[in-house]
Amino acid sequence: ADRELILVDTKYEMGILDGELVLADEIHTPDSSRYWFANRYQERFAAGKRQHALDKEHLRQWLMDRGYTGYGTPPSIPDDLRVELGRRYVETFTLLTGSRFQPESASAEQESAAVRGELDSAR
Repeated sequence: ADRELILVDTKYEMGILDGELVLADEIHTPDSSRYWFANRYQERFAAGKRQHALDKEHLRQWLMDRGYTGYGTPPSIPDDLRVELGRRYVETFTLLTGSRFQPESASAEQESAAVRGELDSAR
């Protein structure tokens, strides 16, 4: 509510590791969640319009418009769409955290180590 967003839905992917329940994937990102803008919700709802959203639906819709529904070879995604998706992810980050997005440059090895929780040893 402080960020003027509605978390519409989300998914949590979990698993069991060494007998412990663990979170297995990212949470509350545009890949796993849908956010709507609270200040536009009522107006758009009343008008029967699709909500202004921060999520990956933009890409999914683009793929479906080209006949791709998850099977076969996906169409090549143009650079302008990739840039727009990145812009939306940065916007989501900024709105959720209240912080300016500062990308970190990391090698593929560092990124893999970070995913495994070994970032300190990879630096």
